[in-house]
Order: sequence, then C-alpha cells, then structure tokens
Amino acid sequence: MTAEIAVFNKTAVALAADSAVTISGGGKHKIYNGAEKLFALTKHHPVGLMVYGTGDLCTAPWELVIKAYRKDLGSKCFDSLEEYADDFFNYLQSATTIITSGMRDANLYHFVSETVFSMLVDAFSESLESSYLVNFDEHQFVADFTSYCNQLLTRLANIDYLDGFDSDDEQTALSYTSAVTQRIIGQKFSDFDPTSITPQLTKVVSDVLAAMICKQSDIGSISGIVIAGYGDKDYYPKVLSYEVCGFFNNKIRKTTNADKCCINPDCGVTPFAQEDEVSAFMQGASSHLIQNLHSEYQSSIINLLDGIDSVIKDMVPASDVEGARDAIVDVVRGTVSDCKARIDSFVRENYVDKVVNMIEFLPKQDLAYMAESLVNLTAFKRKVSDDTETVGGPIDVAIISKADGFIWVKRKHYFAKELNHHYFSRS
Repeated sequence: MTAEIAVFNKTAVALAADSAVTISGGGKHKIYNGAEKLFALTKHHPVGLMVYGTGDLCTAPWELVIKAYRKDLGSKCFDSLEEYADDFFNYLQSATTIITSGMRDANLYHFVSETVFSMLVDAFSESLESSYLVNFDEHQFVADFTSYCNQLLTRLANIDYLDGFDSDDEQTALSYTSAVTQRIIGQKFSDFDPTSITPQLTKVVSDVLAAMICKQSDIGSISGIVIAGYGDKDYYPKVLSYEVCGFFNNKIRKTTNADKCCINPDCGVTPFAQEDEVSAFMQGASSHLIQNLHSEYQSSIINLLDGIDSVIKDMVPASDVEGARDAIVDVVRGTVSDCKARIDSFVRENYVDKVVNMIEFLPKQDLAYMAESLVNLTAFKRKVSDDTETVGGPIDVAIISKADGFIWVKRKHYFAKELNHHYFSRS
C-alpha cells in the first residue's frame, strides 16, 4: 500500500510519497521500503507524476515506462496539463516494445479468468446455504449460477464505461470473451460433468466478462496515476488523477478520478491510496468514525420507529394508522437529514476550513513540509498500531511551481552520492 499527498495553492503544488511496497504471493506478503513512486514527468517543464496501487502495468515496471516516456518527450511541451496526460496515455498505448502485445494479452486473460470469474464464483458460493453444498447437484448449481450472472449483468448495464470506451468496444470484447469463456469455465469447473455446462451459462458469463472489460470497477490490478503541475499556458497548478488497469482493443483501460482532480485556481489537500489519517487530521475525526456515528444514530432511529409503530397500533384508530405512520416517517427523515447536514457543517467550519484557508498563504517550503508531515503521520500510525506497516521508508518530496519548475526537496537514492558524480552531472 501507499500514502501519497498533494498540497497546493495558487503558488505551487507539493507532492510527497512514501517508499513502502508490498509483495504478495502464496498467501504471504513482504514489505520493502525502497520503491520509486514520485517522478519528474519531464526534465524541462513543471510537471510531476506519482504512482500508487500496483507498481507495474501489465508487469512492466512503472519506473521503466515513465522514464522511457520522459526520454521520448524530450523538451516538448503542451499548453495544458491535460494535454500532458493525454500524450502520456497515448504513449502507453503505442509503447508495444515496452509493454508488449503478449504482456497485454496475458494481463487481460488473467483479469477475466483469475479476477472476474473467480470472484464471481466466490461471491455466488458465499451466498449458498451449507445444506446446498452437502447435497450438491451440479445441474442445479449451474442453473442457479446462470441466474446469478444474469442479475449481475442487469446491474452492470447501469455502470459507466471506462474513458474512451463505448458499446462498440463492448461488442468487440464480447467476441474476445466468447472465444475464451468455454476454456475458463472448463478450467474452473473441471470436476463437473461436461453435460452440466449449458450454453446459457457460457453466454451469460461471456456477457459479464465483456462488460467488466469495458466498464469501471475497483477489482483487478489497478494503478493510480497522479499528474500534477502546469502546462505552458497554465498559470495555476493542477492535479489530475486516474486509475489504470490494462489494455483492450488498442486502448488503455483507465478511469478519470474526478473527485481527486483539481483544475481550477484553488487550494487544498488531496490524499491518495491510504487516506484515513489525513482525513482524521483534516476533519478532526476519521471518516470511518464519522460514518459509523451516522450509521449508529440512524439505526437507533429505526429502532425508535419500531417502538413508535407499536404505540400507534394501540392508541391510534385503525383508519388513521397509515396517515400517522407517514407523517412520523416524514418528520424523522427531515430530522435525520438536518442532523447530518449540521454535523457536516460543523466538521467543515471548525476543522476543514481552518486548515484549507491557511494553505492559501503557505510559502513553498511549508507546502512541502505539510505534504511530508501528512505522509509521516500515516506511517507513524501504522508503526505504533497493530496495523501492518504498509506505509514507511524514506519520503520523497517535490515542489512544482510555474517559475522554478520541478524541484526535489527530499529524494532517496539507492547508491552513495559521493561515488556517483557522473549521475548528478548528467543534463
């Protein structure tokens, strides 16, 4: 896991990232503290990039991909930060010597077979009663699983497509999934009687896999990409956030994380990946705690309504019961809504705004200090609690401003500086 922060005002944007990376496999995991997550996207212009989540794209390390793009970009510049992002993703799509077609195909097949289909089977199996498995009937299982997939397909119809994808891509994806679904089902249900695998199951699974290829989801190997800085005609910093998960049909499968983007002259703090401690700092309490409080009082009100309902039955004439119930429910809904709004307003006015309003006036060095401190806060909490230390190691910090460009404030190296003067003398 990762903790990354962007702190920005109208003068500059500060980026900070930890160095912890978790390697998982065989039911075990190990944490290393030397990952590169913060990069200058170009050596000639004020643009930086952070990576979180999966450390590679179709098994190609992000560090390799980003530095190859930086070399290809050279001194070329764009008028807006959005154009840098578009050019970067266009480069990824065309970089078939770095991310080969074999790597892309293998990643896609692993996604549909090991991620989507396996999770589909697991989710369905968890909903079954133990008696269902004791008297297991393959034909009944296939029929029920087919029905489950049909219900999921109905819900997927309302999910937005990935950036740049549409219904035509889904039809193309269906051609791909139709060719591989029989093999996937055969591998996963290898113990089943072949006659129990119906054409209806194969068809609906193909439809689900095709939809999952082209539509937004939070499953699979997802990398977060944060691009921050300035285009040539941008006078205030921008922060753009994306989630990338592979390729299909010569397109990169990505989603714009609009809630994490800032393209207007503004100031603020945007955390990425592990956000709990930053939210607690900004709000005076963690988001998890606030949500739990909302859930608790809403649950208490439901219990109260049940008690009121029994009183109404005993004391209100039968002809007026429904009207009394509706009136009480309307009052309670309004009260709950007002209560939530007052709590949110209190948190915003007494905590969030007090910090954000001061960020507007912070000089560059204090923006960097704040970004580093917030990452350190998350690392410290992981260190002294019983949570796994998924945030830690040296913290890289950079400041990006219109006048000074991309400036490293803190940067780790895996080698001794005094032995590698040639590295620092490179232009």
